[in-house]
Amino acid sequence: MLCGLLESSGVAGHPASYFRREVLDEYADAWGIARPDDGEIDGAFLQAALTAGRTANGVTGMRVMRETLPELTDALTRLSTGLAADPSLTVIAVLDYLGLEPPETADLLPRHHRQADEVNRDWIARFRSE
Repeated sequence: MLCGLLESSGVAGHPASYFRREVLDEYADAWGIARPDDGEIDGAFLQAALTAGRTANGVTGMRVMRETLPELTDALTRLSTGLAADPSLTVIAVLDYLGLEPPETADLLPRHHRQADEVNRDWIARFRSE
């Protein structure tokens, strides 16, 4: 119901269950891309889902099902770990996965600075001690 209401707004993307295993092949066929191998979502499928879910204002809507949440969570965990270790290399890997041409690494500039510092360590220590 919520997804239909969001879509009807015309500005919140076209939310659908793009990553539901039972319909991966149907979406791939409709988008004219290769079917996911053994149900594994690849960069081409992800890019097609982003495009299909996008409205003219650039917002992409997606319905994430419980069954796909662990896979997406693992991917996000790997991404955030890599991002902390080597931000430029991680961005290049993500762009490569999506089939996009990355810029020179010198052109990759973060908008935000890492917030992990002594204040964070103090808060973590206090939280764990309580």
